[in-house]
Amino acid sequence: MKHALLVGVPEREDGERLGRVLGVEAMARLLDDLGGWSVAVCTGAEATRPRVLHALEAMLSSCGSDDACLFYFFG
Repeated sequence: MKHALLVGVPEREDGERLGRVLGVEAMARLLDDLGGWSVAVCTGAEATRPRVLHALEAMLSSCGSDDACLFYFFG
């Protein structure tokens, strides 16, 4: 099995935006097109440190020794 956690934080501390979370959306589409990926997405206000760490721990705990894990950050 292949697992992915995609995190997108489009706003910087100085208020400047990096645009919509297109990086995460594009990666999610790519993984869907490739098939076989279990994808979790955490973006915007949901992408707090505690939530991202929880999602990362959940992904890693579900991975077996022959599984692949991908952590993708856009921000």
